[in-house]
Amino acid sequence: MLLDDFDIKIAIIGSAVGLRGLLELRLFLSDPQDLKIFKSAIFDKNNKFYEMDFISEKKDRYIIKISGVDSRNDAEALKNTELFIKRSILPNASSNEFYCVDLIGMDAIKESGEHYGRIIDVLNFGAGDILEIDLLNEKNSIYHPFTSLFVTDVDLLSRKLIVKNFE
Repeated sequence: MLLDDFDIKIAIIGSAVGLRGLLELRLFLSDPQDLKIFKSAIFDKNNKFYEMDFISEKKDRYIIKISGVDSRNDAEALKNTELFIKRSILPNASSNEFYCVDLIGMDAIKESGEHYGRIIDVLNFGAGDILEIDLLNEKNSIYHPFTSLFVTDVDLLSRKLIVKNFE
Protein backbone atom coordinates (compact mmCIF):
# COMPACT_ATOMS: atom_id res chain seq x y z
CA MET A 1 0.00 0.00 0.00
CA LEU A 2 1.43 3.36 -1.01
CA LEU A 3 1.02 6.07 1.60
CA ASP A 4 1.93 9.02 -0.62
CA ASP A 5 3.08 9.60 -4.16
CA PHE A 6 6.39 11.19 -5.09
CA ASP A 7 8.79 11.63 -8.01
CA ILE A 8 11.46 9.03 -8.70
CA LYS A 9 14.45 9.94 -10.86
CA ILE A 10 14.80 7.26 -13.53
CA ALA A 11 17.38 8.78 -15.86
CA ILE A 12 19.57 11.69 -16.90
CA ILE A 13 19.83 12.69 -20.55
CA GLY A 14 23.40 12.72 -21.78
CA SER A 15 25.10 13.80 -24.98
CA ALA A 16 23.66 14.01 -28.46
CA VAL A 17 24.46 11.07 -30.72
CA GLY A 18 24.77 11.79 -34.43
CA LEU A 19 22.88 14.46 -36.33
CA ARG A 20 19.26 13.24 -36.16
CA GLY A 21 18.43 13.95 -32.53
CA LEU A 22 19.41 10.68 -30.85
CA LEU A 23 20.57 10.94 -27.25
CA GLU A 24 22.52 8.98 -24.68
CA LEU A 25 20.59 8.18 -21.54
CA ARG A 26 22.01 7.28 -18.16
CA LEU A 27 19.26 4.98 -16.96
CA PHE A 28 18.54 4.08 -13.33
CA LEU A 29 15.97 1.41 -14.21
CA SER A 30 17.05 -2.23 -14.19
CA ASP A 31 15.83 -2.84 -17.75
CA PRO A 32 15.81 -0.32 -20.63
CA GLN A 33 12.68 -2.05 -21.97
CA ASP A 34 10.84 -0.53 -18.97
CA LEU A 35 10.89 2.72 -20.94
CA LYS A 36 8.07 1.18 -22.98
CA ILE A 37 5.98 0.68 -19.83
CA PHE A 38 6.51 4.25 -18.63
CA LYS A 39 6.51 5.77 -22.13
CA SER A 40 3.82 8.40 -21.60
CA ALA A 41 4.57 9.06 -17.91
CA ILE A 42 8.17 10.37 -18.06
CA PHE A 43 8.63 14.03 -17.17
CA ASP A 44 11.30 16.56 -16.16
CA LYS A 45 11.47 18.91 -13.14
CA ASN A 46 9.30 21.43 -15.04
CA ASN A 47 6.60 18.77 -15.54
CA LYS A 48 7.24 18.59 -19.29
CA PHE A 49 6.43 15.06 -20.50
CA TYR A 50 8.67 13.11 -22.90
CA GLU A 51 7.82 10.18 -25.14
CA MET A 52 10.87 8.15 -26.02
CA ASP A 53 11.87 4.97 -27.74
CA PHE A 54 14.78 2.76 -26.75
CA ILE A 55 17.12 2.38 -29.74
CA SER A 56 20.20 0.50 -28.53
CA GLU A 57 22.74 -0.01 -25.77
CA LYS A 58 26.23 1.51 -25.80
CA LYS A 59 28.30 0.25 -22.84
CA ASP A 60 26.51 1.51 -19.70
CA ARG A 61 24.54 4.14 -21.65
CA TYR A 62 21.41 3.71 -23.70
CA ILE A 63 20.59 5.39 -26.99
CA ILE A 64 17.08 6.82 -27.21
CA LYS A 65 14.91 8.82 -29.57
CA ILE A 66 12.63 11.45 -28.01
CA SER A 67 9.53 12.42 -29.96
CA GLY A 68 9.97 15.90 -31.45
CA VAL A 69 13.76 15.96 -31.06
CA ASP A 70 14.95 15.73 -34.65
CA SER A 71 18.32 17.50 -34.81
CA ARG A 72 21.62 17.52 -32.97
CA ASN A 73 20.88 21.06 -31.71
CA ASP A 74 17.53 19.93 -30.26
CA ALA A 75 19.27 17.00 -28.60
CA GLU A 76 22.11 19.09 -27.17
CA ALA A 77 19.57 21.44 -25.56
CA LEU A 78 18.33 18.51 -23.42
CA LYS A 79 21.74 17.45 -22.09
CA ASN A 80 21.73 16.88 -18.28
CA THR A 81 17.92 16.92 -18.08
CA GLU A 82 16.77 14.70 -15.21
CA LEU A 83 13.78 12.49 -15.97
CA PHE A 84 11.22 11.24 -13.45
CA ILE A 85 8.15 9.07 -13.03
CA LYS A 86 5.60 9.01 -10.22
CA ARG A 87 6.07 6.24 -7.63
CA SER A 88 2.41 5.28 -8.04
CA ILE A 89 2.91 3.91 -11.57
CA LEU A 90 5.47 1.28 -10.55
CA PRO A 91 4.05 -2.23 -10.49
CA ASN A 92 3.67 -3.89 -7.10
CA ALA A 93 6.79 -5.67 -5.94
CA SER A 94 6.63 -9.40 -5.38
CA SER A 95 6.64 -10.88 -1.91
CA ASN A 96 10.02 -10.32 -0.21
CA GLU A 97 11.02 -7.80 -2.89
CA PHE A 98 11.24 -4.06 -2.33
CA TYR A 99 11.91 -0.94 -4.31
CA CYS A 100 15.00 0.77 -2.90
CA VAL A 101 13.17 4.10 -2.90
CA ASP A 102 10.57 2.63 -0.49
CA LEU A 103 13.25 1.68 2.04
CA ILE A 104 14.81 5.15 2.25
CA GLY A 105 13.61 6.98 5.33
CA MET A 106 12.54 3.82 7.16
CA ASP A 107 13.51 3.34 10.79
CA ALA A 108 16.08 0.62 11.51
CA ILE A 109 15.21 -1.19 14.74
CA LYS A 110 17.52 -3.66 16.49
CA GLU A 111 16.12 -7.09 17.36
CA SER A 112 16.17 -5.96 21.00
CA GLY A 113 13.62 -3.26 20.07
CA GLU A 114 16.10 -0.39 20.37
CA HIS A 115 15.85 2.30 17.69
CA TYR A 116 19.11 2.03 15.74
CA GLY A 117 18.86 4.68 13.04
CA ARG A 118 17.24 5.65 9.75
CA ILE A 119 17.88 4.26 6.25
CA ILE A 120 19.40 7.02 4.12
CA ASP A 121 20.42 5.02 1.05
CA VAL A 122 20.47 1.58 -0.54
CA LEU A 123 23.71 0.82 -2.35
CA ASN A 124 25.14 -2.05 -4.34
CA PHE A 125 28.86 -2.30 -5.02
CA GLY A 126 28.50 -5.61 -6.87
CA ALA A 127 28.16 -8.14 -4.05
CA GLY A 128 24.58 -7.40 -3.01
CA ASP A 129 22.45 -4.64 -1.59
CA ILE A 130 23.69 -2.67 1.42
CA LEU A 131 21.68 -0.32 3.61
CA GLU A 132 23.30 2.93 4.65
CA ILE A 133 21.97 3.67 8.13
CA ASP A 134 22.26 7.11 9.73
CA LEU A 135 22.99 6.25 13.34
CA LEU A 136 21.05 7.97 16.10
CA ASN A 137 23.02 10.26 18.40
CA GLU A 138 26.11 10.02 16.19
CA LYS A 139 27.44 12.08 13.31
CA ASN A 140 28.15 9.15 11.02
CA SER A 141 26.46 6.33 9.22
CA ILE A 142 27.21 2.64 8.76
CA TYR A 143 26.68 0.08 6.02
CA HIS A 144 24.52 -2.92 6.88
CA PRO A 145 23.96 -5.94 4.58
CA PHE A 146 20.43 -6.15 3.19
CA THR A 147 19.86 -9.90 3.21
CA SER A 148 17.45 -12.07 5.17
CA LEU A 149 20.37 -13.14 7.37
CA PHE A 150 20.95 -9.55 8.57
CA VAL A 151 17.50 -7.98 8.14
CA THR A 152 14.81 -10.14 9.70
CA ASP A 153 11.70 -8.11 8.86
CA VAL A 154 10.65 -5.24 6.59
CA ASP A 155 7.34 -3.55 7.38
CA LEU A 156 6.52 -1.02 4.67
CA LEU A 157 3.31 0.13 6.34
CA SER A 158 4.89 1.01 9.68
CA ARG A 159 8.06 2.22 7.88
CA LYS A 160 10.51 0.12 9.90
CA LEU A 161 12.81 -2.81 9.44
CA ILE A 162 14.43 -5.10 11.98
CA VAL A 163 18.22 -5.52 11.80
CA LYS A 164 20.41 -8.09 13.53
CA ASN A 165 22.64 -6.71 16.26
CA PHE A 166 26.35 -6.90 15.51
CA GLU A 167 27.52 -5.80 18.95
